[in-house]
Amino acid sequence: MQIKRFILLFFLFSIVFTGVFAQENFYSRYTGTLENNPAVLNLVQVNSKLRAHLFFMEDDAASHTALTGMVDKQGDFFLKREYESDTIIRGRLSSSRLEGFYFTKSNDLQRIAFSADDAKSIALTPYNLSVDKKLFEEREESPSAIFESELIVPLAENLRPLRDSILTQAFLVGDPDSSLLLPDQVLRQQADIFFDNYQKLSTYDSLPSHSLQWIKSVEVGLVMNQHGLLCIETSEHVFSGGAHGMLNRLFYVFDTQSAKRLRMEDVFLPHSDSVLAELLTNEVRSRYEIHKDSSLQSFGLFVEAVVPHNNFWISNTGIGFYYNSYELAPYSYGQSDLFLPFSRLKGLLNNDIREMLQLEE
Repeated sequence: MQIKRFILLFFLFSIVFTGVFAQENFYSRYTGTLENNPAVLNLVQVNSKLRAHLFFMEDDAASHTALTGMVDKQGDFFLKREYESDTIIRGRLSSSRLEGFYFTKSNDLQRIAFSADDAKSIALTPYNLSVDKKLFEEREESPSAIFESELIVPLAENLRPLRDSILTQAFLVGDPDSSLLLPDQVLRQQADIFFDNYQKLSTYDSLPSHSLQWIKSVEVGLVMNQHGLLCIETSEHVFSGGAHGMLNRLFYVFDTQSAKRLRMEDVFLPHSDSVLAELLTNEVRSRYEIHKDSSLQSFGLFVEAVVPHNNFWISNTGIGFYYNSYELAPYSYGQSDLFLPFSRLKGLLNNDIREMLQLEE
């Protein structure tokens, strides 16, 4: 019955929302309401792929959800929680608005209408490059490598220092070169380095065929674009012939006025590390249901305490620390995204960040 209701509502909604077509590449910061609470959705579309971060208050607690999905040429789209199969948002979108239905935890349908909100944010443009190349060009049947990469930058001339800082800090490989600080050239440089390494395999023709099939895929996401803060996410998946591919996810927080990348010391007060470590360690204990009197290592983790580091993200609801595979635990445990709402960070943030985020003492 619930499915039939959704199909009918979506059909009626599609009639109302005709004539709007999705663009190939764009970024939008949408605002609206979810379950009667203000919500922010930062969404990046590259071709038919969508990547988004959703923030709102849920059950009186700050909620952050990373989403992935697809969109067709008419703008019909779906978004699901990352690594999960169930759709939680479905509808139609353009760069200026998003309308459709949200599936609540109780599997009820809520009609949503989000609008692009440029207030206190900056315009950003995604770029992408996709290339495939044979290992042995002269052979009809040859292993090949696939390179797909994305980046996102502001294009406004007055934001060039910020654009250069983003390209240098997040996307450029090797030493900065002013001649490379154009989005297309940075992507081409990434591809050239990848394929140069791949071509070295041509001397190892006897390797198993799966070892000669390489893939590199880099996707970008936007976590924060408000209050003079910009937080960019890069998700790099690489397979180069090993037992499995590797995912490496990094976050970059920038002050949009100074164009500086912010580190731990720019966000937190001195001597906050020990308190943060306790908070993060408790998050891990809660996630894996580890009793306070038990050691983390007895549950297979590599560490006894989770130390804060510079791979963190900032949102309008809190700060998250991200740990890739092997940083805290074996590959089989996956990645750890540990979120601390601002209510738990009182007395730890420096004055500049609190003022930018408009947080109370």
